[in-house]
Amino acid sequence: RYMSAQKKNLVQQATGIPSGRLLDVGCGTGAFLHTMQQGGWQVQGIEPDAGARRQAEQVLQIKIFEPDALESWPPQSFDAITLWHVLEHAHALHDYMNN
Repeated sequence: RYMSAQKKNLVQQATGIPSGRLLDVGCGTGAFLHTMQQGGWQVQGIEPDAGARRQAEQVLQIKIFEPDALESWPPQSFDAITLWHVLEHAHALHDYMNN
């Protein structure tokens, strides 16, 4: 909880807004999304692991999308996009960042 709260503060400082629309890429089981949602943010998550998506949806009632959903949102859909501990897992980093 402490780290999620610290990340929330970091997002608010970086964006300059107390709440907005957030996309968390590689959201795991949704702990950070839950913290942001409790803070008044509208949240969406992307997670490649089906088990983690299922757990987040069942426990937190937050809809988590598969990675290919990233291309379905139009530009400017989010006020903040986070990728906590994601880039080190990308096999084709340049391709991942270009999408």
